[in-house]
Amino acid sequence: MKRLLSATIIAAVCSPTLATPVYHPPGPNLTYGSVSNGQSLLSDINNPAAGALAPLKEGSKFRMGVLSSVGAGVEYGEIDNLFDDLDAIAADFDFSNAFASIPNVNTEAALAEVDTRITDINDLLENIENDGYGKVFVSGHSPLMPIIISSDTLGGSLTFDLNFSAIARLGAVADTVAFEVNNANTFITTNVGNPVPVTSNIVDPTNNAGIGDVVITAGNNTVTYSLTNDSVVRLKAAAVMEGGFAYSRNVLSGSSGNLLAGVRGKYYQVTLYQDVEKVEDETDTENLFEDFDSDDGQTETNFGVDLGMLWAADHYRVGVTVSNVNEPEFEYNAIDPAKLAVINDPRISNLLSQKLVYKMETQLSLEGALHSKNQSWVFSAAYDTNAVEDPTGDEYQWLSASAAYITKSWIMPGIRVGYRANQAGSELSYLTAGITLLKVLNLDGAYGLEDVVIDGSTLPRSFTVNLGLELSF
Repeated sequence: MKRLLSATIIAAVCSPTLATPVYHPPGPNLTYGSVSNGQSLLSDINNPAAGALAPLKEGSKFRMGVLSSVGAGVEYGEIDNLFDDLDAIAADFDFSNAFASIPNVNTEAALAEVDTRITDINDLLENIENDGYGKVFVSGHSPLMPIIISSDTLGGSLTFDLNFSAIARLGAVADTVAFEVNNANTFITTNVGNPVPVTSNIVDPTNNAGIGDVVITAGNNTVTYSLTNDSVVRLKAAAVMEGGFAYSRNVLSGSSGNLLAGVRGKYYQVTLYQDVEKVEDETDTENLFEDFDSDDGQTETNFGVDLGMLWAADHYRVGVTVSNVNEPEFEYNAIDPAKLAVINDPRISNLLSQKLVYKMETQLSLEGALHSKNQSWVFSAAYDTNAVEDPTGDEYQWLSASAAYITKSWIMPGIRVGYRANQAGSELSYLTAGITLLKVLNLDGAYGLEDVVIDGSTLPRSFTVNLGLELSF
């Protein structure tokens, strides 16, 4: 955990200012999902059209957040003890240490043992590249944001928002350790003389070249097989600041309900950062973050556009939101050429040399809710019809459902429970729950239903907590 928290600090300091991120719904939306249900301020900014509901409701026409949401969460890949495995691999690359138990014997047993251990390392490296990662993310809204102002003069509502998020992802790009055990055995068979013994040994790399040498003596001849590996640990981090301005209005009224439409413009400031460290150069992943240089991050600005429609009746709502219609793009910094120069594997070198771009892809989201007339009870569901990537390249496509009761009493708390699942990428699922105290204080959490072992402890593969405070006038 400490290692990932260090990575998040790197992400947060990449930018002087810090989008509701697809990986971290803010405030009560963690439980509600992306539904405009009227029970909280943040639920009414999911869909750009929802702000116009305020003039149609009896009560407040001005709503704002005191500190409407701050939150944090973690997500892990499905490999248990990821960091311990990375440490073990780094230790195995110090062959004089890791293979000290291999005896110098006059048989091929030592070579077989070396080959077995190298095969185990390669299998683990492949699994880590495919499935092993750790992520930490934080997000929040600036004080007083969002603000929704309903105006009879404008015939609708204006919504202002300023929020931030930061994310860090630690993963790996794996290279196999090459050792031709058959060639070694051929050497032994060719050169052994009776009764001259065969010996083998694992020693530190000659002149610090490679990760270790397998030295074999057969008869009067000696051969050295150098082992090399270009596996790297890769850190991706992002800091995103989003300033939003939306206008929404009622476009059609009928006896059964109202049709509302809205458009939201967004200004983005995004800082993206990536770096790598060779696994063979590390003996403890605790030290990785001392080698990463957060000053290399690249900051860019761009604009996004969201569109929304919402049909609101006395006892139900249905709506659709199209996010980032124009698909704004942002570039990562290039990795230090000096670090690429020591990588010999062309696959890894080419992969790390490619320009890395984060595109905020267009996403179409559907929502629906059944509620009592005063909206004290709400049963809702939302579904993203397509997957989009977060800044680190992981895909998210949420399905969510919830039930909630909100009260007008200062004494009795409001409660909500729900379920959410990522239909793409990690395919993680969560139980969610939240409580509203004193009508203004919201606390929500999401607990992952899949487990992982971290530092010897069994934990959910992901969990998130949000806290917020909002007011209406």
